[in-house]
Amino acid sequence: MTLNDRQQILFEDYTGFIIPNTYKKTFIGHENNIKCVAFAGRKGTKIISGSRVWNTQTAQCLGDLEGHTSRIWDISTNQSGILLASASTDGTTKLWDLEKMICTATLTENGNDIYSVNFHSSENYIVNAGYDKTIQLYDISTGLSIKTISSYLGEISSVDISSDVLPINIF
Repeated sequence: MTLNDRQQILFEDYTGFIIPNTYKKTFIGHENNIKCVAFAGRKGTKIISGSRVWNTQTAQCLGDLEGHTSRIWDISTNQSGILLASASTDGTTKLWDLEKMICTATLTENGNDIYSVNFHSSENYIVNAGYDKTIQLYDISTGLSIKTISSYLGEISSVDISSDVLPINIF
């Protein structure tokens, strides 16, 4: 059997699919550009675009998360979709309760533009990073930074944390 025969056999049962060029809802209401969009939690019943919260099914605006004084670069929710973390160029990361639509904590350790934020799968920690070349690990129950990692390569545009270990054990 030649290489060409084997390749043909590999693709015999494959059928491609076409992603429909349609959309279900249009979410209208922002006056400026949007830097980040995410579904809230695993169920995705809400969509967050910057500081605006939407009902996924109806495209109705549920409200705005007010508190940042500059643009929001990144957002992340916990798995239940109740907590949201937002990273901003105002130098803060804010934690939000999406059911009450209120800010529950403001984290200010970085002090410079923050470009990225993510929840750990345990939902007890978040990481953020940005212009100041550092990654901060926070315990969200206390709001305290528990670890700082410095980079010498430049600002950090994206950060994530492994879900297979507890953050306290990886540093």
